Amino acid sequence: MVMNTKPLREYFAQSGAKLRFRANSSALWLGYMPRWQIVDDPLYLIGLEGTLENGAKASLSTFFPDASNRVLAFWHSGTPPVPKGWKLKKFVHMSLGDVFEYDLLFEVLRGDVVSTIHAKRR
Repeated sequence: MVMNTKPLREYFAQSGAKLRFRANSSALWLGYMPRWQIVDDPLYLIGLEGTLENGAKASLSTFFPDASNRVLAFWHSGTPPVPKGWKLKKFVHMSLGDVFEYDLLFEVLRGDVVSTIHAKRR
């Protein structure tokens, strides 16, 4: 699932993680690519791929060594928009401003999805 927000940054800030990522290309300017999934109601981080500043590869186990294949996003509360449908406006700086037909808005409270809103563009 692609979200137009960066909830993993909240975890890095709260946990005091000192590792920094290297942006290898303009297509991956954060230096990492998280993968998210909603299962029943919780929001899970199910993958992470990236390159650390020192050149080492980063994965989910880099930050969550005890996790098997997913981590509850317990640190995140907010309403991340998930773009859906056709892209109506192409390339807005850093892609977080791209405009799609509609967004699904998931209201998340400490990792639990408490409501979903389907917001259509006009």
